[in-house]
Amino acid sequence: MPGEGLGNRARFMFAMLGCALAGGVNGLLGTGGGILLVWLFTKVIKADAKDAFAQSLLTVIPMSLVSGFSYLQAESFSLSQLLPYLLPAALGGVLGAWLTDRINPRFLKIIFGVLVVYSGARMIFAKG
Repeated sequence: MPGEGLGNRARFMFAMLGCALAGGVNGLLGTGGGILLVWLFTKVIKADAKDAFAQSLLTVIPMSLVSGFSYLQAESFSLSQLLPYLLPAALGGVLGAWLTDRINPRFLKIIFGVLVVYSGARMIFAKG
């Protein structure tokens, strides 16, 4: 298992490389960096599932802001198109964080796995 048998320095360096990879994936695809971070935090840093999800979310915020700003600078979208979605997304984030402490970690892993598989299948097989 990755992370086992690594010293603290090696574990830290592996985590830094993993975070850089997650940032690259997030910038390239617009999503997916958090999936890598959850794996990294649970397997390398040895966080429990709930902590890994929370740590991933907090890491994704600056990663997404930087990626989004780059897309905005390239005029890939306009900020006015995004504004109506910010408040509902923020409210959903609050609800999800609240639910995390009330849901069995095993069930969280199942939800996460199903969403990863579903998203991957849609990306591979969707037309357009």
